[in-house]
Amino acid sequence: MRYLYLVLPILLGCSRTAERPNVVVEDYIRRVTPEKTVAFAGWGTIRGKVTFDGEIPENRLLGMDGHVHAEHCHAGELREETWKIDARTRGVANVIVWLHPPKTLGFPRQPPERKTWKDTVVLDQPACTFGPHVFVLYPEYYDAESKEWNRTGQQFIARNSSKIRHTVDIEGSNTINPANSIVMDIARDDGKIPEKEFSIRADRQELSVRCRYHKWMTAYFRAFDHPYAAVTAADGSFEIRNAPAGAEVEVRAWHEAGSFDRDKARLDRFPTKLIADGVVEQNFTLRKQN
Repeated sequence: MRYLYLVLPILLGCSRTAERPNVVVEDYIRRVTPEKTVAFAGWGTIRGKVTFDGEIPENRLLGMDGHVHAEHCHAGELREETWKIDARTRGVANVIVWLHPPKTLGFPRQPPERKTWKDTVVLDQPACTFGPHVFVLYPEYYDAESKEWNRTGQQFIARNSSKIRHTVDIEGSNTINPANSIVMDIARDDGKIPEKEFSIRADRQELSVRCRYHKWMTAYFRAFDHPYAAVTAADGSFEIRNAPAGAEVEVRAWHEAGSFDRDKARLDRFPTKLIADGVVEQNFTLRKQN
């Protein structure tokens, strides 16, 4: 499975399964500290849709004959979760789309009245799957003035609402989010659901989540040092609101098993001038990796 980006620079502000993806050896495996905050003027929105090009892949039915938890896991039809594509619109869910600042620069924090990120993100494990399968975190930010990393206060909590044991095995960059594994107790008869909070650091590569008792269970997420990221919905749509306007940035996207259409304009990185308080419309095309 290859690690791929869709990269589209703009001036923002206006109108499988169980295999771990390989990571390009760049600055994505070490801590990156911005020299200063990017200059910006106001706040804007970018929205769009990711659609699939080609024959829609079918998620493999998970055969669990002989597994000690097969009866529990077959509470519903259990398939791999690699592809979630709307058959009518061809919209692709579970694509992470985010903004990346110019090299050596960082993004400003959102003022309280423009906050878009969640205070708490919960990862559950019902019926031998992780939910959600793909998500984003905003655990910390870098203050260029004080030259310090600070926590945002966002909580990332794993829980087990099922009646069987699971593990939560999380792994990101070796030097930033090294492998961390815990065993989750089962949900109690009195309704109490076991929970565990994880302390995640902002990372430049995707992080994986697995259960070593049920090898097919996977989830993926990215942990950013800014809140300007989104995961596409069931219809393939996304929206990133209250992002810094007037700054030349890149729009990047990631899917666990897909590659993005890269036409000449995107490869040549043609800039688009935008104004504050407006909306940028950008649609992406995704194909299955060969």
